[in-house]
Amino acid sequence: MFWSLLGLAIPFGLGVLIGGSVQAGLYALLWGGAVRVFLLHHVTYSINSLCHFFGRRRFATDDHSRNLMWLAPLSFGEAWHNNHHAFPTSAIHGLGRFELDVSGLVIGGLERTGLIWDVTRISPQRQASKAIGS
Repeated sequence: MFWSLLGLAIPFGLGVLIGGSVQAGLYALLWGGAVRVFLLHHVTYSINSLCHFFGRRRFATDDHSRNLMWLAPLSFGEAWHNNHHAFPTSAIHGLGRFELDVSGLVIGGLERTGLIWDVTRISPQRQASKAIGS
């Protein structure tokens, strides 16, 4: 509860400091608090609902998971859901050339700086063996 309230108090406080009024604080609370939480939750919940009904399947899996391209940038790459179900241990979900995966880019950057290691990647051969149509 503390962190939730703090996540709403900070935008309000910054709005008052920057805007100089309680009204500016309320606008900041609306956009930096309520709208932020609303969008975060809707994108997060969309992964497990929309990505099991809409999109395309690159890999054969035992479920109905799909990759949903338009949701991938909003979810930082988590909408490459079929890729995730095909290779659940992979640190990178965007396995294709044009599959933007912001989380995967961050993981790659942390690996290059030495802050993380033993990152699991899926070889092209393993991807080809599970690809639909192979």
